[in-house]
Amino acid sequence: MLEVFVREFETYGKNMTLQEVHDCLDEIERIPGFPLITGGIDLAKSHMRSGLERLAYALTIITVATFTGWIVAQFLGFRPGDLVKVEMDPLVRCLLRLAASFVGVFGFSQMYNSSPKMAATAGCVGAVANTLRLELVDLAGLAPAVAVFIVLALPLGLIIARTLTDRRFRICS
Repeated sequence: MLEVFVREFETYGKNMTLQEVHDCLDEIERIPGFPLITGGIDLAKSHMRSGLERLAYALTIITVATFTGWIVAQFLGFRPGDLVKVEMDPLVRCLLRLAASFVGVFGFSQMYNSSPKMAATAGCVGAVANTLRLELVDLAGLAPAVAVFIVLALPLGLIIARTLTDRRFRICS
């Protein structure tokens, strides 16, 4: 069985483009995403059994996929390389990032049965935040963690602080 896999890889695998390899690996990253998020939501709602089951399932998938990828890479002698740098006009790249971020967040919101209006709102917020984060990393040369702090953590913290100190938003007196 293993000989057949190696022969097939030697025939077809070495002719794969970088995009095809990335697409295969990207699918592995998406598989455990849904149980991770729903497991976190279940734990937040105090549904311990279902939350822990989903998190255990996601952890199992991640662990098996990681070890399988590592073993295959070691066996076949794969070595990571740099991604090909795509030269593109910064405005076009920004617009493409906006569109891709909107579609990603909109689709993710639809997965949780959000109304189209709510999903579109989430898509707009996600598109602006993610594009700003990516542009800060690329154009300003900021570290990714600093860009996330500027785009997400700082504004969110200020909004929460404002909400907690404003009497109009107080639930308990």
